Amino acid sequence: MVTIIKQPGWAFRTYEEVYEFDTPLGSKPLFDRIAEFYSSRRLRGVVREASELRFSRGSVLGSLFSPIERHHKQDVFVRVNEHDGRTRVVCHYRCWDPYPNYHIPPHTLLREVEKLEDFVKYYEHAA
Repeated sequence: MVTIIKQPGWAFRTYEEVYEFDTPLGSKPLFDRIAEFYSSRRLRGVVREASELRFSRGSVLGSLFSPIERHHKQDVFVRVNEHDGRTRVVCHYRCWDPYPNYHIPPHTLLREVEKLEDFVKYYEHAA
C-alpha cells in the first residue's frame, strides 16, 4: 500500500509530492524493475546510481497548457532503501506549476506510484 509522505493541497510555482511503499523483493531486481517501469515514459537526464534513479520529464509548455501532471516540468528521484528485512521504495517528485491551484484527488502522481507498486508486485509474484 502506498503511503503519502508529502502531498500539497495548495501549490504555486514549485511543489513536491513524496510517496513510499514497502516490498519484500531484493534491491537489485527491484531496481531493474523500477527502471523498466519508468523507461516506457519520455525521460531526460536519466542517472542511475546504486540505490537511486533520477530523471527529468515534462516541459515548460506542458506546465503551461496540460492539465496532466506527468506533462508538467518535473525532477523525479526514486530511492530504494533496505531496512529490517524490508525494502522501501521512495518516490519524490519536484514539480513546476506556474498557476496557483488546489490539488484535488485523484492525484495523478499518486496513481502513478500505485501503478509502480502493482508493476513491482506482479514481478514479485511471477518470479
